[in-house]
Amino acid sequence: MATDLIDACSPDNTVGNCDADNDGLTNTEEATAGTDPNVADSDGDGLNDGEEINGVDDPATPIVATGTSDALDACSPDNTVGNCDADNDGLTNTEEATAGTDPNVADSDGDGLNDGEEINGVDDPATPIVATGTSDALDACSPDNTVGNCDADNDGLTNTEEATAGTDPNVADSDGDGLNDGEEINGVDDPATPIVATGTSDALDACSPDNTVGNCDADNDGLTNTEEATLGTDPNNADSDGDGINDGAEVVGDVNNPTDTDGDGIIDALESTTTDTDGDGVADQGDATNTDPCSPDNTAGTCDADGDGLTNDEEAAAGTDPNVADTDGDGLNDGEEINGVDDPATTAVASGVSDPNNICDPFTTDSSCATDSDGDGLTDAEEATLGTDPNNADSDGDGINDGAEVGGDVNNPTDTDGDGIIDALESTTTDTDGDGVVDQGDATNTDPCSPDNTAGTCDADGDGLTNDEEAAAGTDPNNEDSDGDGISDQDELNSGTDPNNADTDGDGLSDGEEVMIGTDPNNADSDGDGISDGDESTLGSNPTNSDSDGDGISDGEEILDENGNVNTSDCDNDGIPDYIDSDSCDIVVKPGFSPNGDGINDLWIIQNIELFPNNKVELYNRWGHKVFTALSYANNWDGVSNVKGVISSGDKLPVGNYYYIISTGQPNSMPFNGWIYINY
Repeated sequence: MATDLIDACSPDNTVGNCDADNDGLTNTEEATAGTDPNVADSDGDGLNDGEEINGVDDPATPIVATGTSDALDACSPDNTVGNCDADNDGLTNTEEATAGTDPNVADSDGDGLNDGEEINGVDDPATPIVATGTSDALDACSPDNTVGNCDADNDGLTNTEEATAGTDPNVADSDGDGLNDGEEINGVDDPATPIVATGTSDALDACSPDNTVGNCDADNDGLTNTEEATLGTDPNNADSDGDGINDGAEVVGDVNNPTDTDGDGIIDALESTTTDTDGDGVADQGDATNTDPCSPDNTAGTCDADGDGLTNDEEAAAGTDPNVADTDGDGLNDGEEINGVDDPATTAVASGVSDPNNICDPFTTDSSCATDSDGDGLTDAEEATLGTDPNNADSDGDGINDGAEVGGDVNNPTDTDGDGIIDALESTTTDTDGDGVVDQGDATNTDPCSPDNTAGTCDADGDGLTNDEEAAAGTDPNNEDSDGDGISDQDELNSGTDPNNADTDGDGLSDGEEVMIGTDPNNADSDGDGISDGDESTLGSNPTNSDSDGDGISDGEEILDENGNVNTSDCDNDGIPDYIDSDSCDIVVKPGFSPNGDGINDLWIIQNIELFPNNKVELYNRWGHKVFTALSYANNWDGVSNVKGVISSGDKLPVGNYYYIISTGQPNSMPFNGWIYINY
């Protein structure tokens, strides 16, 4: 029978050193532990048996606890596992999650029936519960919530006590003040509530003991605290916006649609009729934009109508136009000139207070005032618009004056390569991307592959190597994987493999294949067992493990013969190659046998015949007549003829010598022949 020489469980997965379920324990270890050798997780708790026995949690499982646990206990090491019954109430954790009961408390509602009895509809006769039948495991008053000692609303008072107090036994907080009836009647505040006051209060008074309760009206303005919280008004101040009008009056009747006179999203109760926040002459309650002095009218003195940094009042005092940011059109806005500080967002050069006696003061618009600080033929204002440097006649440093590069029309400056960068800002001498084309004529001057991908600094094939680097390495600059082994040229150079040789170490596997299976593409025999990685892949052994089947014999010893050649011949299928196996596979025929039924030598035994399952055995008498034949002979013949002829089929052969011919059924194998003697 064919076996797998690299599989310790072949041909039989019941042997002791086999790990039949791949849980890290051999069958022998599982037998000792009492776990199932054919189930990796015997108790189904998410840890395989090997992890539990050896005390190491698998990080791929959700189990948090680390340490030795019981591989046969579903609740070990973690009682949160679905099939665990953590509280022993007859329901698994999963069933409790479905039912909404507590998996760690056997009687979730404390009514004397455990959750399993209630869910499954069977009362425990050992409990004092009288009624029988399915009840609610989460209802403290189940099966009857009307009895006097039941607390139907869970407020700390029984139904009888609530009847005496006049509170509602089915509502925990009868007056809705945030304290349940038990807290108010017994004078003890629940620390889980926001109520501050402690002591006995009136369970039927909404504002007792605390006036912050939702349905209480603490400031008597006609709105409850809850309504004020919704509206955003102050529940402790009857006039939240201080305009002399009560909040309730400003809301006007419908709390869900409070009055908003100016439609700005701020209700009248929060917007004063006496305050003018933006100083535009309109009170906030009637001003939809009460933080903008320019709305609803940009003529207000506090408004800066032209956005130059001066209010209308300040512009009136200075004599500038409140609706024009740069009254004299010199490139500095009025605020910069009046205040003597240049706006860093502009390219204006002059800083400081303007000279009222200078023709270029902020109120002069004469064209003779236009300044050209660097004498390049462009005014400073034009340079500010173009983005050139008003103090440098050659902004891009290419030896050509900015004015000459702009051309005749400042509004349509020259852009030779049409890349959106004008010539005055793009040099005729600089080649930023090193592609041989100067920036002023290169529309993509940050891409060395444009307009021509043959430039040395270009990476034409996108493999991470420039054309110059590929030329030095001898690789193809237009093919990212020059040798077609599945690894880019750059990765090969980085890892030390040959980007021009698909199989760097010559082991029969391409470099890409070696990377995928984890072998070393620079080492023909990655595991050092004497067999190349390519041969191991062909033979089925592990090229990264020198002893693939873990039997203590290296793959090289098992597969290579004494001459170092691959030889897997194993005639007796015992996993030991013939060339080192002391067991013989030769056919050995005993010279005779005595099929007389005495239990001694009654069958014709041919040694090692079982190693050749396709064998054929024939027996002839001394006159050449066939008296017995068998295919796949199994050492079970007792001397009875099975061939019609000289004697009847079914009769024992007479005493004498017989000639045998035995064929093994293997290709190119010669038959065995000779004589045996039958005696009774």
